[in-house]
Amino acid sequence: MNYIELKNIVNKLSGKIIVIGTFDENLEQLISENKNILSCDHLTNESKKGNGKKGKIKNINIKKIKKKYKIKKHDFILCNVQDIIKYQKTFIKDSIYITKNEVYLFGKKDLIEEISKKYSRYTKEIEKDRLKEGVILIIKTNFKPSKLKNIYYYIYDTALSIIDLISDILIS
Repeated sequence: MNYIELKNIVNKLSGKIIVIGTFDENLEQLISENKNILSCDHLTNESKKGNGKKGKIKNINIKKIKKKYKIKKHDFILCNVQDIIKYQKTFIKDSIYITKNEVYLFGKKDLIEEISKKYSRYTKEIEKDRLKEGVILIIKTNFKPSKLKNIYYYIYDTALSIIDLISDILIS
């Protein structure tokens, strides 16, 4: 992720945000400098606490995202796709559940395409910006998620994962 694109996005953000995954070390500085950001939680797989500059950055386990946050309480999510790819079955529905405005996903084109297809099940308001180093996916989450739809797609994705696993075993 290029520093200039990241700076432009962070400067637009306001309210409560969640940052998921690994980014440049300049991200903490950008967030601390932005006076419009009220709070920022940095979610990683690591369970250790962050440095907590100005009370804006702390680390929480990614698997506990829905337990930790309530419905539509955060304004934005910034996410590195490489860090959530193994949690994508639950992350997509959880990100829609906890975000009021937009979800920003950064990553390589092939990973973004896969995630984009799964988000398009819920909304058609998806924008893609192409960069030198990858793609930014911007998802507007101004709708109420459906519990039945979430259950259906979770079972569907699980079944596809099992079929892929079985086919990989049979091929090798």
